Amino acid sequence: MNEKRKYPIGYKPRVCIAKFDIHYYPHNVHKLLVSKNKSKVEKGMKSVKTINCNLYPIVLDDENKSPTDNLRMNLIKFIWKEKGIKADLDKHHAVVRGIDIVSEGRVCYEFDEFKH
Repeated sequence: MNEKRKYPIGYKPRVCIAKFDIHYYPHNVHKLLVSKNKSKVEKGMKSVKTINCNLYPIVLDDENKSPTDNLRMNLIKFIWKEKGIKADLDKHHAVVRGIDIVSEGRVCYEFDEFKH
């Protein structure tokens, strides 16, 4: 493996019970949301939908971010199925925002960012 490690060997991220939101929107709206034109951004914001998540387990590093994209996507897929969202996740961009940690602790396993 020639990839550089973001976390040292033996790093233990936090597993948290948290309240957070998942904002999702179709891929074709993304260019409107990142535009510098305010009217385009406002038009794109109309397509953004929110899933409110109350007291779900989430794995975070010390900077309150998901340690790997795989863990982040697994969380989004889990919430997507549990909430019964009918839209196709492959055709949408989804982000986790507004994480409010209620309880936390360190994981009890050896975390390897190339495996998780």
